[in-house]
Amino acid sequence: IRDEASYFLKALQDESPLIRSSAADALELYVNEEIKQSLLQALNDSVLLVRNKASGSLSSFPREIFTQAEWQQVENRFNEYEDFLLAYPDTWSAHYNLGNYFQKRGRHQDAVESYEKAIELEEEAFLPMVNASIAYNILGNNVKAEEKLLQAYNLEPDNPTINLNYGLLLAEKQRIEEAKKYLLQALNSDSTLSQAAYNLAILYALTNLQMAEEYISKAYELDPENGKYGYTYAYYAFQNGRYQEAITLLNNLIKSGSDYVDAYLFLANIYEQRNNIAAAISIYEQAAKLQNIPPAYQESIQMRIRQLKN
Repeated sequence: IRDEASYFLKALQDESPLIRSSAADALELYVNEEIKQSLLQALNDSVLLVRNKASGSLSSFPREIFTQAEWQQVENRFNEYEDFLLAYPDTWSAHYNLGNYFQKRGRHQDAVESYEKAIELEEEAFLPMVNASIAYNILGNNVKAEEKLLQAYNLEPDNPTINLNYGLLLAEKQRIEEAKKYLLQALNSDSTLSQAAYNLAILYALTNLQMAEEYISKAYELDPENGKYGYTYAYYAFQNGRYQEAITLLNNLIKSGSDYVDAYLFLANIYEQRNNIAAAISIYEQAAKLQNIPPAYQESIQMRIRQLKN
């Protein structure tokens, strides 16, 4: 990932405005201080397209990583970016893209209104229906969220994204069997959907641990560096008495560079239970070096290290 980000950072300085704009757009996926500063500089590019792509990427960055002056610089460009998105106001895609922009900025009511306008302009455009359902869910209106997903499902019943989102919504509403049905449809339509496999594992764990392990194994196979998947797979293995397998899964996850702190704490706890105190301390110390872990976690980890060393 670092190599990809470096490539796009270099491309952001290219002579071609098309290459610079593509690089600015791609850097939305990589959030760190160097990239933030490079995109802030791109806000002053002489070419409007580059400025707008930089604005779009920065709109998805967490507000807390900006100083007040930096955020003001971003805000100053947002009006220009919104005008750019609505350059063709009679097209559904313009309002869909504007809704996505509002969604990234946390303006969920504005996002809903833009998605609804997109649907009004094109009744068979299912993408704004799906994203409207997500916005309605965030706003706490699950009646409208389900209504939009049903509308999309009736248009594209085999679409994996629609089935995935419908399954997740139904799971949230505790309609477990229905949720399984749509998540399974999503996975059958797209066998690479690790999120569908993971959520099927969570739902099956309530009644059928064997099926749960089958699906968490699938999710982990699809995305072995996902901390949540590796942790859950290890947890199920541990619950079934396969302690060494759990240890191996957690060690592999940590060696991959995962920052999923619960995996570290679980492995350290297993080592403590097996009276391997030196190994437990080593894992706790690695966990303490993780960036952006909650202060409460940091305090607990440091306290446990001191206790084990005494």
